[in-house]
Amino acid sequence: MIKIARFMVLHKALRLDPHADEILQFLQHRQGVGEWASQSPMDDPEYIFAGQDEGYTSQSPTPTPEPDHPHSPVVQDPPRSHEPGLISFSQQRRQGSRPFREWLKVLVDTFIVRGTHSPMQWMLDLRTYGLHVHYNSTTPGHIAWMGPDQILYKEVHFSMGDFRGFVHGLVGSLQGILRDELLMTTETTPIPSIPWASLMDDPAQAKPGWCFLKDSRTTWPVDGAQWMTQRLTQDSAVQRRFINTHEGQFRTSAIQRYMQRVVRFREQLCIAIHVTAGQPSRAPELLSIRHRNTEGGHRNIFIEDGLVVFASRYHKGFYAQNDAKTIHRYLPREVGELVVQYLWLVLPFMERLQAYPLGQSSYEHPSHLSQAAYLWPPDPHTGREWSSERFREVLKRETAIGLHGYSLNIPAYRDIAIGISRRFLRVSSVFPNNVQDSRTTDGTPDDADDESQMDHDQFMGHIADLQAAHSSHVAGMIYGREVSEQAGTTAHRREMFRLSSTDWHRFLGFPSSEDPLARVLGKRKRSPWESTADEARSQRRWQLRETDMTEAVRRMTGDDQMQFRGVQGPAIQAIQHGASPVVAVMPTGGGKSMLFMLPAWVAGGLTVVVVPLIALRADLQDRCTTLGISCVAWESRRPPDEASIVLVTPESALSTEFTTFLNRQRMMQRLDRIVIDECHILLNRDTTFRPMMQQLGRLTAAQTQVVLLTATLPPSAEGRLWSDPM
Repeated sequence: MIKIARFMVLHKALRLDPHADEILQFLQHRQGVGEWASQSPMDDPEYIFAGQDEGYTSQSPTPTPEPDHPHSPVVQDPPRSHEPGLISFSQQRRQGSRPFREWLKVLVDTFIVRGTHSPMQWMLDLRTYGLHVHYNSTTPGHIAWMGPDQILYKEVHFSMGDFRGFVHGLVGSLQGILRDELLMTTETTPIPSIPWASLMDDPAQAKPGWCFLKDSRTTWPVDGAQWMTQRLTQDSAVQRRFINTHEGQFRTSAIQRYMQRVVRFREQLCIAIHVTAGQPSRAPELLSIRHRNTEGGHRNIFIEDGLVVFASRYHKGFYAQNDAKTIHRYLPREVGELVVQYLWLVLPFMERLQAYPLGQSSYEHPSHLSQAAYLWPPDPHTGREWSSERFREVLKRETAIGLHGYSLNIPAYRDIAIGISRRFLRVSSVFPNNVQDSRTTDGTPDDADDESQMDHDQFMGHIADLQAAHSSHVAGMIYGREVSEQAGTTAHRREMFRLSSTDWHRFLGFPSSEDPLARVLGKRKRSPWESTADEARSQRRWQLRETDMTEAVRRMTGDDQMQFRGVQGPAIQAIQHGASPVVAVMPTGGGKSMLFMLPAWVAGGLTVVVVPLIALRADLQDRCTTLGISCVAWESRRPPDEASIVLVTPESALSTEFTTFLNRQRMMQRLDRIVIDECHILLNRDTTFRPMMQQLGRLTAAQTQVVLLTATLPPSAEGRLWSDPM
């Protein structure tokens, strides 16, 4: 009702403008809409409203033609009414015409603001009361947990391993699009590295068009604005993609395909940022992000100590409180790298391609430059804009791909993300909700100096601020501020936001979030999920060591007469006690697969099995499924973070995506062993036949138990097996 009333006031104010028809025609032509067909009770020129405005009559004037403007009504001075408070609309003061903006102010002051004793006053009071009840009343819960980490939300359920797999599959897909389709790199022309250690930024810089890429203190390895253009002129493979060699001109279809890939990249990047930067923002907050300054606004993307940070100012309570509240969200290095590479290398090239069919003058139009400052501007060529509805569609599509068909909309993911943080993250770093916060009488947030949320270093800084006769919040806002500090925030708040984001990065398993120095010195506090993961690993090791494996194999197979054969028994015993490496030479059909199936069935955890033959991999997967063991074949788009056994080919086992997967499983304390089947292939000297097989010894960098299985390893070759690849 309030929105409808506001539209009615806006409509009436526009109708009262002397040039309303010309304004409406301009808007209709600009927006491509039909006639102004909305109706309201105020369309009647005789409509009167309560109010007091000196210089206006209480009776409807009789319009007469004006010589210079024959179609514009003017007002003759009628006698002033004796009835106070009733004022009719007219389109002219005693001294001249009143335009749309002045009428809008009169109508707003009369209808919209408090203190007018109008129906709007009643609606505003009712809304205020409703909001007070809403924010002080609990709502029905939808979050439930089953087992240690499986979440149930309405009809949706998935484990935290599934969730991590979705996140990392999405990031891996983005890396592939950027590498293969947007930058078109090869082994001889890799993506230029980002100088993270020397990356500089000045958050206080407000010059229009400025962004962190223009900071003169940063030495970039290549000129990002020209890198792709130079490759287009020098690299024949890139030329064939875009240029018709016979005519020497760009192929319009190739440019359109490239733009479509950019759009796909932007869509997935939007979701990756939404789910990795901490607790999720609202769609308008995320979609309003600028990567460079404009005449009308400051950018939102900054670099801080080697991390990309989004500092948004929009929040749900902005219009109620009439103040900006800056929220910082830090990206893990893996996602921040995608953002920097896109802005540094892809965007300049894309804008050049986009300008090609339009001409340079169209490309440099101010409106285009203003729109291009947003990280998610309208799509090239099609002009499709970003909205909350589009964001919802993309989120549902990507979650359906990564979460086994379960699609999440915006409210569902917000609910789930907050539920995850409350269960697995430490209380002091749970991401603050960007809702209306309560404030003290001096306007300071009442939790700005909550001592219970401070670690030792923060508490000592807080004490120093109190000694200076100021709270930490006031000291951070006013005193001792550095010249490059961003307006509207304090160093303490940034530290807390960073702590919240980096804890989320660790929970999601991003290797870049691990600080080796902090881990060695014991500086960083552990989150509840980290302690739980340590306990789970210790429990698995104890359970495997203490289990009667003969009895266990009988229960697993359902055969009460099952016995270990040959070297099965000694090999199982060595695996039980954590020996590494373990080599088992057994004939074909001798039960080598039992050496990794049984430990996975008994204790869980993760066992990686490198299988050279695809046919053998399918057979192993069927056998594991029959025995009730979670066994999954490796797929980079859907990393199996929750499986007990992952089957992978030698080529995939050495890929960047799988190495990242192994590192993540180590962080999660899930990686228990790596099994290499047919390990004699490590000794193959033929470099032309599957050369990646000879490099499988690199898997020992995972620092976990290694089990080598083969049927054809002669004793004379055993020495080379240790000395060469391992």
